Amino acid sequence: WGINRNQDIFRWLGSTWQHIPGKAIQVSVGQSGVWVVDAANDIYYRVDTRGDPNVAGSKWVNVPGKLKWIASGKDIVVGVNAANDIFFRDGISNKAPTGTKWVKINGKLSQIDIFDNEVVGTNPNGNIFRSPYTAPVVPEAAAPKLSGTWAQIPGGLSKISKGKSGVWGVNSADNIYNLNDDGKSWTQIAGGLVQVASGGAVWGVNRAGGIYKYLGDNKWQKMPGALTNVDVSDDGNVWGINANQTSSDLWEECHRRQSSSLFGGSIRR
Repeated sequence: WGINRNQDIFRWLGSTWQHIPGKAIQVSVGQSGVWVVDAANDIYYRVDTRGDPNVAGSKWVNVPGKLKWIASGKDIVVGVNAANDIFFRDGISNKAPTGTKWVKINGKLSQIDIFDNEVVGTNPNGNIFRSPYTAPVVPEAAAPKLSGTWAQIPGGLSKISKGKSGVWGVNSADNIYNLNDDGKSWTQIAGGLVQVASGGAVWGVNRAGGIYKYLGDNKWQKMPGALTNVDVSDDGNVWGINANQTSSDLWEECHRRQSSSLFGGSIRR
């Protein structure tokens, strides 16, 4: 899924984009469904998207609270507010897909993501942190365990994403990095992005709103359309928020006119 400069919401169908009614500035798609925050920091959940099915969902429902960034994980949603306070949504289950309450935890982050057994995030100074997470075996029977005990990862990033494709991030100079298997060093990847999303694949957007999908070996495929924010689930479902187009018909026209291309180049050191 993704979002554009008009705050329109889109879902990738494999060759074109489907326009989803509503307005938002950031989207997250994961096992707890599709969640967005809008320009007023209001929070919305897309009904019928829990479990990460490849569907558009049926409607948006408002979830009480205010957040500027949100991330959908397995039986948990995490987020940060305008004061950089950190929260997780308690009580998420099949019976209650929007959960029951927000729980504040220790720390300050400006952006956050969650995958598997770990939460990662960056603070306003660009420092990178991680915290362990334990999901309940039966969501209805126990609360998730997110301690708010943070360990710093070396490096500096403005945005970070963790998913099936690993931990990826970008810094304030739009440089792209992938965390190495040692968990503390980074490999710089060719290209320039302002936001990157790691899931079943790696997608990102650049400062001009261009959309890219990583092919490996420092090569990116230019995708049709223009977005300011994109997210990809671990099942490969992509949603986004775009730049000029406001309907799926216009995205299809853009796709017909725009050929696939690559951007790469040497890795900057």
